[in-house]
Amino acid sequence: MGLVQNVCLPFGSWTFQLDFVHPIDVDWRESIVGLTYDVNYEVDGNHYHGSDIQHGKDMWKDGLKNAQGLKVVHIPAILTERKWWRYLDAQLPKALLSPSPTVYVVA
Repeated sequence: MGLVQNVCLPFGSWTFQLDFVHPIDVDWRESIVGLTYDVNYEVDGNHYHGSDIQHGKDMWKDGLKNAQGLKVVHIPAILTERKWWRYLDAQLPKALLSPSPTVYVVA
């Protein structure tokens, strides 16, 4: 997939650390600094993302990311376990093809 992990990017006057991002037109011999990204994959753990307050904060951050052309795909942490990789592999293309700028993969 060619993902870059833990990149900090500016969104207006805010800077966010993104879990994983997909760079556009990457030449891996070059530095990752200054690349343009098209998709942000966020891994959400229930402990931190289960509250209404956190959901509101995520929606606000997603809106800022979407305004700069970044599609956001939220992935439940449970799906990062090896036994769920096939399921996740089947769900990611659906998420990427969705016309919605923010997609939640369902566990």
